[in-house]
Amino acid sequence: MPVMTENELASWQARRLRERLFPALNYLECLKSRMEKTFPPKDPLFIAVIAAYTSIVDLSMKLHYLSCASGVGLPPRSDKTG
Repeated sequence: MPVMTENELASWQARRLRERLFPALNYLECLKSRMEKTFPPKDPLFIAVIAAYTSIVDLSMKLHYLSCASGVGLPPRSDKTG
């Protein structure tokens, strides 16, 4: 099976992946906000929601940086057409 790394993703591919994550991120953010009002801070379900939200935020930010053609602290990326 072929192996692909983040450096082989085109900017548009990273952008599209990030856009697809937005509904889940938005849902988890709303859920986390609602749970903050009713769940104790150490509740296992609440902790799991926070972990899922944090992971998707981290992934979204990684994809954002990969979608920037400027490279954002890295050499400029070439935008492959697929």
